[in-house]
Amino acid sequence: MDTFKTTRGAEFSTLRIVGPEENKVTTLTAYTLLYRGCATQWPSLHFSNSERNCRWSSGQARVLYLKGSRRESSDPPSGLHFLGSMISSGHAKWRGPLKIHGNFDYIPGYWEWTEDVLYRCGTLADAFLTETVQASLCVYDCLDELLKFFCEHWCPSTNTLIIPKGELSISLWDLLNLGGLSVTGRLFDEVVPMAECLSQSLSEEARLPTSCRFLPSSYHYLAVQSPDGRVSTFAWISFWNHSIWSYMGHEAAD
Repeated sequence: MDTFKTTRGAEFSTLRIVGPEENKVTTLTAYTLLYRGCATQWPSLHFSNSERNCRWSSGQARVLYLKGSRRESSDPPSGLHFLGSMISSGHAKWRGPLKIHGNFDYIPGYWEWTEDVLYRCGTLADAFLTETVQASLCVYDCLDELLKFFCEHWCPSTNTLIIPKGELSISLWDLLNLGGLSVTGRLFDEVVPMAECLSQSLSEEARLPTSCRFLPSSYHYLAVQSPDGRVSTFAWISFWNHSIWSYMGHEAAD
C-alpha cells in the first residue's frame, strides 16, 4: 500500500508517494486546495469599488454592478513586464517567423479515451464541460500573426492583455458564451493535493474522496515501471482505457 508524505519548502511543497518498497519514491509538486478538504480560509472580499447607489420608488440601496473588463486608462500599469515591452526595449526577439498553420499533434489513445469518457461520464455534463472537452477532439487552423500578438501582449503577472487601448481581460461572459464554461456553482480546483487531504483519518467532510488516492498511486506505479521515471500521456491513457484503438496508426509519443 502506498503512503503519502508532504514536504514543505521555502518556495513550494511536494507530495512524496512511497510504495511498499521504500527505495522507490515519486515526488510531485503539491498545492493547498482552495475548496473542500484542507482548504485555506477565504479572505473577506471588499466591493467598495464595484458598488453604486440605486434608487427605487421604495427607497435606495447600495448594490454591486458589473464593471467592464477593460481599464479606463490607456497607459499600461507600471512595473508589469510582458513580451512586447521586452521586444521594444531590445531584450527579446522572435527567432524567425512563427509558422503554426496546420499544426497537429497526435496523442495515441486520446480520441478513444475521450469519446469513452464523454459517453459514460455524466459529471462533465453536470459541470457544463461536455462541449469544452468535445472541442479537444477537433483540429483547428491557427493564425500565426494573431497568436504572436497574443503572446507579445499577454501579461503573466495579471493574466491580462496589455494592448494600445488599455488592459483587457477575459470576462465571465467570454467564458460562458465563447468557451461554454459555467461561471456559477462550486469552485473546481485541479492541483496535486497535500498528503493530509488524502488521509483516511480525516472526517468524510474534510478529506477528498477515497477515489482520489488512486490517481497519485497509479502515477507512482507507472513512474516506477518507466525506465526514465517519466509517465507519458500514452502510458497514462493505456492504463485507464482498455478499449480498442480505433485511430491508431502513429507511433506513441511522450
